[in-house]
Amino acid sequence: MIKAKILKRMNTIKIILFFTMMVTVLSSCEDIMEPKPLDGAYTDDFVWSNPTYARGVLYSSYLSIPYSSAIMPGSDFLAIATDDAVSNNLSSANRNFSLGQLSSSFNVINCWGADYELLRNVNDFLENGLELRYMEDPEVNARMLDLYKGEALFMRAYLHFKLLKYYGGQVDGIPMGIPIVTEVLEAESEDKIIRPSYMETVRQIYSDCDSAYKYLPKVYSGNDQVDGEKHEGGATKGAAKTLKAIAALFASSPAYSVDEALKSKKWEDAVNYAMEAILEIDGVVSYNAIKRNFSAPGGEDVIWRGRFFSDYNLETKNFPPSYYGQGSTNPTKDLVDAFPDYFGYPKGHERYNERFKDPRLGEYILLNDATFNGVKIETFEGGKDSREVSQYGTRSGYYLKKFLAKGAELHPEKKGAQNTFNPIFSKTELYFALAEALNEFHQDPNGKTDGVSSVDIMKKLRKRAFVIDMYMGEIASAGYNEFRKFIKNERRVELCFEDKRFWDLRRWDEQVNNVDVHGVRITKESDGSFIEEEFVIETRKFNGASLPIPYKDALLLENVEQNDGW
Repeated sequence: MIKAKILKRMNTIKIILFFTMMVTVLSSCEDIMEPKPLDGAYTDDFVWSNPTYARGVLYSSYLSIPYSSAIMPGSDFLAIATDDAVSNNLSSANRNFSLGQLSSSFNVINCWGADYELLRNVNDFLENGLELRYMEDPEVNARMLDLYKGEALFMRAYLHFKLLKYYGGQVDGIPMGIPIVTEVLEAESEDKIIRPSYMETVRQIYSDCDSAYKYLPKVYSGNDQVDGEKHEGGATKGAAKTLKAIAALFASSPAYSVDEALKSKKWEDAVNYAMEAILEIDGVVSYNAIKRNFSAPGGEDVIWRGRFFSDYNLETKNFPPSYYGQGSTNPTKDLVDAFPDYFGYPKGHERYNERFKDPRLGEYILLNDATFNGVKIETFEGGKDSREVSQYGTRSGYYLKKFLAKGAELHPEKKGAQNTFNPIFSKTELYFALAEALNEFHQDPNGKTDGVSSVDIMKKLRKRAFVIDMYMGEIASAGYNEFRKFIKNERRVELCFEDKRFWDLRRWDEQVNNVDVHGVRITKESDGSFIEEEFVIETRKFNGASLPIPYKDALLLENVEQNDGW
């Protein structure tokens, strides 16, 4: 509960050993260490006199960063709560979450209490952690303090944005934000916990991003003690600009921008902030045609990422059963049908060519009869990867491929792992934000800001995806409403399973309740050909467009109203 988490006065601070280890990994400073207290308790006085543990208070905020894109308990992707995927575990709480059991008392992705506690730690560090000597050299120590201040301000902005993304919503039709916490609150400060407007929360995020930008490095490189490459993965100036741009995109979206008089200005801000972020990162609005690689944490597409890992967890959960996995995440036919053909034409277009598929489809999703690591995938009825043959068989006719280590093996021993990371912010997402904002601001896909149009950006993104685009001119000439649909679909396809669509549907104010999701039943004929029959797998059910504020907090916090629908 927020009341218990951010109002309590911590007489004892317990810092998990992980953060002490994290300090060792992320910093090479010569600490002035004090002995561990004999009773094992870490008091305020002890923590704020010890650089290692003080730094741990700041680094605890990184707990809020998703370990991978599979952010639900048990490493399920949030996509299973959208029209992009289903879970093959019929009894899982995650599946029930998307079938109508989400409530203010049951929310498997609830981050309210945890992230407010981390916000308290960040504010505590800003108040107490910037007076310490972390490095022997005074000049280096001053630079380190600047870095820590920048990180703390960035993480405060990120935590507010994450909470806003989860719990921002409408109350009696008015977009509302989440309680803003920029200081360590005492028990008598309960009246300070109010629910501000959506834009008040956004403006706080903007402010912290702007402040963090002043202190953060542009890149981490070389062997410098403060901004050397050993700190790669920390916040940068580009990450601060990008967070501001993404917050602006949400603030401009239909669910949170209901005042017609302000819509144009909001979209203009979204355009400008995305432009600023791109110029900070690339120096020019010109997206390189590079293939995205989720095993290259330092790759060109990465702006800010979670930790990279190679623990076989995603592979064990999601490899097909014929490759000794549990096949947990099953992409839907709805998502598969969203992919255009190799020439950019959408399914249903008269020139759509089923034989020539979008290259991304084979990179992100395993289809029947595809070859994976030398093994033929059989999702047809009676095939070794089908529901009839394996308890881990797909319910939709498809399996996940994106993010999985392509060369990994699970049997007879686990080997062939490769680094995988979660792209919190990527250039691809940032360019999509700019394309969407340009189209909405100009109400014309060819409308230009600083010589760049939404069409220009989408051409670059399609080129990056190695789609030979013969459709762009046609859809651009259809007007900005049709081009909006085109951008949304491309965003769905390119960013699938990256923890975006669940939130996109909500910020776009699109239907999330009573939505059918589809799969295919595949029959293998005697001549080796396949016949596909579409069917409804299940129906998504949500009482409200936003997530509910946790029940106990909604009761205890008199000035924090519950979201509509809950």
